[in-house]
Amino acid sequence: MAMVLFAAGLVALAVAFGLFATGHRKLPMWLTLSGLLLPIGLVLGVARTNRLSRRLDRSERSEG
Repeated sequence: MAMVLFAAGLVALAVAFGLFATGHRKLPMWLTLSGLLLPIGLVLGVARTNRLSRRLDRSERSEG
């Protein structure tokens, strides 16, 4: 899920930069807001990785 959000945000950011580079100065609100998916996906991915790492670390300590 986090990777999908991150990828969607990355695409939105690329589209926004492309439109801005071609001279469009007033971007649609939905495009601006969809750019927020990038940091949301990044934060969710880091949190999920951290949680999995802690869970695996705990299971290794209990086995050994």
